[in-house]
Amino acid sequence: MREKAFGMIEQGSVEGRKTKGFSGLFIMRSMDDPDTGYVLSMWDSEESLDAAFDGIIKQIRGSISDMVTGPPEMKRLDAREIVAMKMTMPA
Repeated sequence: MREKAFGMIEQGSVEGRKTKGFSGLFIMRSMDDPDTGYVLSMWDSEESLDAAFDGIIKQIRGSISDMVTGPPEMKRLDAREIVAMKMTMPA
């Protein structure tokens, strides 16, 4: 059941990437508790997040609702600084 839920989230994230304002996504599983997972999605504005919440996020939550023990805890976070690092590693 756990693997199916993570798979459904991954499938939904493919559609989510097409959503206007999408900036990135992390799907993580707790190393201390393999039954616990986290999804961190990033959006270019609060308006984009709100639109996604009413669309793709709601769809994903609905698709896994019978596989989780309760509603997910949602938090809105404000990132003050984001640094991306690109590294090239020759073969």
